[in-house]
Amino acid sequence: MNSSLLTPNPDFGISLVNVREIPPPTAKDNAWEDNSDDRRELAKLWKEEQAEFNQLKRLARAIGIEGVLVSPYSASPDLRGWYVYCGWEVDSLSARSWRLSKKQIHSINRKEGPVVFINYDTALGDPGACHALAHEIGHHIYRMAEFTKREINAPVSELMRRCFPLDIYVHQSRDEICAECFANYLTVPTIKNSFKNHCDSILRKVRVHNPNAAKLIESYRRTVLA
Repeated sequence: MNSSLLTPNPDFGISLVNVREIPPPTAKDNAWEDNSDDRRELAKLWKEEQAEFNQLKRLARAIGIEGVLVSPYSASPDLRGWYVYCGWEVDSLSARSWRLSKKQIHSINRKEGPVVFINYDTALGDPGACHALAHEIGHHIYRMAEFTKREINAPVSELMRRCFPLDIYVHQSRDEICAECFANYLTVPTIKNSFKNHCDSILRKVRVHNPNAAKLIESYRRTVLA
């Protein structure tokens, strides 16, 4: 996600996108979307991920995310996913960038809970669409932990930076570290102890406020990734 489009939410430490600043699709984007070979490759990759993606969607709904929407075409090339907390009304420009239908816009703006957007192109990447969705679920989990402002503003530890040495983007805040740790926790059967320990520590805080959600997340890892 392009950092120039981000505005911090001081209450939750979650970065939200200013939808009015998302650029419309470029001519290059449109040219790519007209390439039938690329579209066929993307459809094939989505088919391979669909079963796992649907399981993650069910988990997302079970823990309080009201909707997961996949753009039908490429959204902004810098955006793999977007976690939008409730109260953020989607306007016509964001709809233009994410290729949302009027029905989808109306549905989103009526929701009282968070929504996740996933860029259709994420299936081409490595990791793919499931990792992107798990990352956005991680932002929601971070919010459910109800960290204090002091905890939210605490610097990212050197240990956690070393867990993602090549991904400078996630070094910016604890919510990004959390999201990326859960992207692994929810998609990779065998993960580093540092990832699991970090996720377990956050789930202990989630359990205080929402024990059912914590149980569902832990059960998902035990059963789906076993």
